[in-house]
Amino acid sequence: MSRTGGVAALSVMIALSLAFFATSARAVDAAQPIRIRYTAPPGCPNSLQFFWLVRSRTDRVRLAAVTELAVPISVDLLPNATGVVGTLGLPPVGGELFQRRVEARSCAEVVVALSLIVALAFDPDAASAVPAPAAHFP
Repeated sequence: MSRTGGVAALSVMIALSLAFFATSARAVDAAQPIRIRYTAPPGCPNSLQFFWLVRSRTDRVRLAAVTELAVPISVDLLPNATGVVGTLGLPPVGGELFQRRVEARSCAEVVVALSLIVALAFDPDAASAVPAPAAHFP
């Protein structure tokens, strides 16, 4: 290969590398920082498992750093006579508190449903295929 051909190839590789890193940095910057307040009885998925279910559906959210401003999300799971009830709270939308309630036979089913609601709140194009709870939780 000639010297000018090698320099041109190197220039193209550097340009592609810079474009890749710039795109990756923009994707991270575009993700909305969220902070999850999560309560659940023993044996239920934990807050990190909940977050990763949300994240598996969209890359438009990320966990906030300790000192960073973030969108607050509350998730409360409570056992009831037929299984588990989960309540999700998000900041007001159009002046009204955004709150959803889901009931199911297991914590895992409630967590999967609530994770979809959160993902869709941040990304209308979020993946809506419901993952099997057993695939995510022991």
